[in-house]
Amino acid sequence: MPSSNALSSASQATVPSAPKSKQSNTGTSTSESYDVVVVNKLAPAGVDINYLPLFGEYLKTENQQLEDQMFISDCDKNFKNRIEASDFFAKMGWEYLAEGNKNLAIHRFNLAWLLDNENPDAFWGLGVVEYQSGSAQKAAKWMKRGIEINDQPNVSLMVDLATVYISCSVEKSSPEDLIKAYELLYKAVAIQPEYTNAYMQLTVANIVENKLDEAWENFHKGYNHAPEEVSLDILTELLSRKADPKGIFRKPE
Repeated sequence: MPSSNALSSASQATVPSAPKSKQSNTGTSTSESYDVVVVNKLAPAGVDINYLPLFGEYLKTENQQLEDQMFISDCDKNFKNRIEASDFFAKMGWEYLAEGNKNLAIHRFNLAWLLDNENPDAFWGLGVVEYQSGSAQKAAKWMKRGIEINDQPNVSLMVDLATVYISCSVEKSSPEDLIKAYELLYKAVAIQPEYTNAYMQLTVANIVENKLDEAWENFHKGYNHAPEEVSLDILTELLSRKADPKGIFRKPE
């Protein structure tokens, strides 16, 4: 399982400058933006689909399908069930991602999906990889799928997706994406009122809209719950725009 802050600090949205249908292993297309789009063709020669999210959504050759069958058969022999096997490979994906090896992370998340196409961690992990690679819109597509197939609310995933939507809203000047971010963040704090990262991202959304009083209010809420978890980057940006109304935080001399 990922940490409560799955998006790395290097790529996590601070202040971007001026950012249900279930799927089978062959995929299904939907009409919403960010949803999975099926390619329905073989990969170009020389392309290793193992290192593309969901194998690039390409059709597989007979040899590739045979390899999949052999892999699944081996897993059936070595794990109690395919859900357990899928969780094992998703965990490996997170470990490789933490080490900075995005290709191996993608491959393990792909294998997790191959074993259980309703494993939210597979989609979440692929979304984090895309976000860390600078593809916020693709990240939103995968994380959104992870939320849709999750039986129980996952607050960390919700906040990660909100973070991505904030980036999308700035990249595309899209108020719709910012609305989606707010919806997820308000839902997250309703479920887990003491989740500091949700308040940090609410602060970012407020800054994007130049609602600085609300931004300070949300920053202080997060700080009051867990001072050690607040983002110094967000604090620095907020101080550069408006002094802390409570006088607790000040610009360095």
